[in-house]
Amino acid sequence: MENSAQNLTLENRRLLKLNGVLDVGSFNESEVKLMLPEGVKLTVVGEKMQIMGFDKRTGECAISGKINALKYSDKSLPTAKRFFK
Repeated sequence: MENSAQNLTLENRRLLKLNGVLDVGSFNESEVKLMLPEGVKLTVVGEKMQIMGFDKRTGECAISGKINALKYSDKSLPTAKRFFK
């Protein structure tokens, strides 16, 4: 990936464009799991979602459908430490 910056654009909750994505972990119509740098995962929750494109070299990804939630998780911290910072 050429650029490690992470940006996202959500258009009318129907189109999500991201960059800084390392890989797509898993996906179905209701959930897409994306791998970001430094062990961070982004889970996109929605309805009738489709991955419109993903370029592993540039880290650009586009997802269409109804986007209901974006959930970040940081695997670098143990669960207990995340709660008791």
